[in-house]
Amino acid sequence: MFSRGIWRTGYIPKGSVVRPQGLSSLFSRNVMNIHSKENGYTCELTSSAQDIDSFFNRVFGSTNYISSQGLKEQIFTHKSYKQGRVAYNEPLVSLGVAVVDVSLMNHFLRNGNVNNVPKYSDITRFRSPRRIALATKDWEPESAARCMLPLLTGKSDEKPPLDRVLSTTIFSLVAAIYLQKGGQEAIKFCDERLVNQLIPQNEHVEK
Repeated sequence: MFSRGIWRTGYIPKGSVVRPQGLSSLFSRNVMNIHSKENGYTCELTSSAQDIDSFFNRVFGSTNYISSQGLKEQIFTHKSYKQGRVAYNEPLVSLGVAVVDVSLMNHFLRNGNVNNVPKYSDITRFRSPRRIALATKDWEPESAARCMLPLLTGKSDEKPPLDRVLSTTIFSLVAAIYLQKGGQEAIKFCDERLVNQLIPQNEHVEK
């Protein structure tokens, strides 16, 4: 429970890095290395093919929902991982964002009322990294993440870096569905599994 709470906030106590072995065992096998840098420390997360298959089994009930193993691994690989020397998910993100945006727009226009057209600022707010991370927390995408994370100092103005990594993972997942299953299936996935969690029932767009 303690380790999951730490991951959810994206915060790893900076003082803990004096004993990286202990830090690794405290969280999970995903913590690979602690690196010292001029401006602090970074934590390297890695995952196995089994970790990725476990994610797909949780979310889709099948490890073969996405047939390409290379694409499955790319979904979870942030550009910071191994300094971009392996295929990473950034090329997929913009497609995934576009699909999520369409699904969000459809959500507000479902009753055909053009007065409900949201501003683009509303759309970006509803799919913020924090909201994406919270909406998909039960999927545990961090269990398969591959990235480098800075170790935070605990200051109140610091934004959890894990949220941004996880949001790129989810956008990449949506893009992969689009590429392998088609746009209709990708929109359906967002409509049924994502958008309702991004928009609380009592929250409205600004007019």
